[in-house]
Amino acid sequence: VEFKLDSNETIRIFNIYPPNNGIERKHFFNKLKIDKENDIVNYVMGDFNCCLNRKLDRKHMPKREDAGNNELKNFIEKNELTDIWRLRYPNKKQYTFSRGQSYSRIDYIFTSENIDCRVNNAKIVYFPFSDHDGVTITMNIVEPERGPGYWKMNNSIIKTDLFKNTFETFWKSWKLNINNFKDKKEFWDLTKTKIKDIT
Repeated sequence: VEFKLDSNETIRIFNIYPPNNGIERKHFFNKLKIDKENDIVNYVMGDFNCCLNRKLDRKHMPKREDAGNNELKNFIEKNELTDIWRLRYPNKKQYTFSRGQSYSRIDYIFTSENIDCRVNNAKIVYFPFSDHDGVTITMNIVEPERGPGYWKMNNSIIKTDLFKNTFETFWKSWKLNINNFKDKKEFWDLTKTKIKDIT
């Protein structure tokens, strides 16, 4: 689904369902492409049939990561997406799928990076008559009206856990891009802009 906000920002929502078969799932994630443009905010959600972190996202931890785990992580990094629920709850164990004694978190909502300030909450909610629970986010999509002036950072923000977690996630992937810039000053200027977006 694609729609435009009054602020002229484009929102795209992708609902995907990768295969149960591990080999097919790897192939699916490798072929999966979304448009990543500056003025487009992407939401990619669905039953991914795959855990991102077996230690946190599975109750009875298998010896190996799920087939497709690396490919899913590559897809997330390449498209600058964030696991918005995990960003809110870095160490929490809560599951979206159960069968017998097996519990896992395989249902996700991934959002474009740097829009966390718009997300009011992210929840896993009980869903009756299904072996999956629901994953929800509530967002504020109304852009505040801005008057003339200049932007000044509120320094108290950098002390919050939310900022620290968001920045850590951003920096892990962003610093890998430094060699793509011939001029390191250009890298630093873009880095400052991205940090401004986060704050």
